[in-house]
Amino acid sequence: MKTIHPFGLLMIFIVVFISSCEKLNQEELPSKIPDMIVIQSLMTDRPGRQEVKITQLTSSLLDTAIPVRTARVFLSSEDSVVVFNEDSLNPGVYYAWLALEMKKNYTLQVIYNQQVYSAISAGEHGMVFNPPVFQRNASDGLWYPVYVAPPFMPDHPAMYEIWTDGSMSPECAGQNPDKCTARLLFFTLPSIDVTQLLPPPTLNKGFPEGTQITVRRYAMDMSYAAYWREVLLETRWAAGLFALEPANVPTNFTGGARGWFAICGLTELSLVIGK
Repeated sequence: MKTIHPFGLLMIFIVVFISSCEKLNQEELPSKIPDMIVIQSLMTDRPGRQEVKITQLTSSLLDTAIPVRTARVFLSSEDSVVVFNEDSLNPGVYYAWLALEMKKNYTLQVIYNQQVYSAISAGEHGMVFNPPVFQRNASDGLWYPVYVAPPFMPDHPAMYEIWTDGSMSPECAGQNPDKCTARLLFFTLPSIDVTQLLPPPTLNKGFPEGTQITVRRYAMDMSYAAYWREVLLETRWAAGLFALEPANVPTNFTGGARGWFAICGLTELSLVIGK
């Protein structure tokens, strides 16, 4: 009778154990990302075009989002229902022209592949705000933002969107106008995080004198502020000294969709750097 050396039994056990683990891991790892859609819509009280963007869920922020077409999109309130049209030039974007009232509940409903997704929002009134402060750097002659908005306000969270246009400045003469524009986002949140106070290093962009600045302040409710806090924790603050464990960004949509529907009161001001 042929015997097996104890070392041979050990090797057989290790091979079988590893093979079992590999099979288990292969079963646990999803073969593809879930078949979900992402709905993003930020509407304001400014009369005009309101938009809803719908894409398929991607596994990475660097992946190109695939637009969702042929969806049916409705915005309803207690006294009206508005049908959104799909933009033929921008697939996945649905639009309607209307004016919204603040502190009034609106329901955004999306129907796609026989699935219904819905979210509710009621806008906060906009507020006047101070203009941002830019300071000139003597070494390169560019102007850098040193103050845009307070990082913390417990009762009035807001998002500040800065659009810059330096196409008319001498430094941008002869360049592609698109290379002389930029969009920056700043946030006032109702809470303070350590990761917010000690974020990872970021590149502070400077602008030439004469750059035109447009600042839009979006008044957020507490739930929309909580959504942006999670987005910042997962992106801008993720590599900070006190970064938290990754978590799912919240959504206010039912039906399994990701994303957020928000209505915000909008206030705006403009200025020219160095003038």
